[in-house]
Amino acid sequence: MFQARQALLQLAAEAAEPLLLYVITAVPRNQDAGGPPFQIWALSRNFPHLVFVGTSSIFFAIINWMKVPAYAALGQFNTQNMTLTAIFLPLAILSTMAGVRLVKRVSPERFNIIIQLLMVVVGAELIRQAIW
Repeated sequence: MFQARQALLQLAAEAAEPLLLYVITAVPRNQDAGGPPFQIWALSRNFPHLVFVGTSSIFFAIINWMKVPAYAALGQFNTQNMTLTAIFLPLAILSTMAGVRLVKRVSPERFNIIIQLLMVVVGAELIRQAIW
């Protein structure tokens, strides 16, 4: 059953890959909704969970750095925003450290289940926001 499911996921991912890659790269320029398409693509590749996390971290770091010139042009790097960033920076660092620790402790099988469940939750929330 598991192998059939994996084969079906792989087939679907290969068929939808051009569209998914477009959505993954185009959507984050306009809004922060590129995560679910990226996760679908990456999960279909059966990366080890540490490679999955590393790949997504590097990919979205690059995407976010690409946004910096646009944010600068829009005047988003002002005193108010930078103060708020400085306030939340310790929380971001602690959250990152907790995430690294958690990823190292979770088994690869459980990690994939958690990611798939989180994708369903995020997808449902995006649909809810689109409807209401």
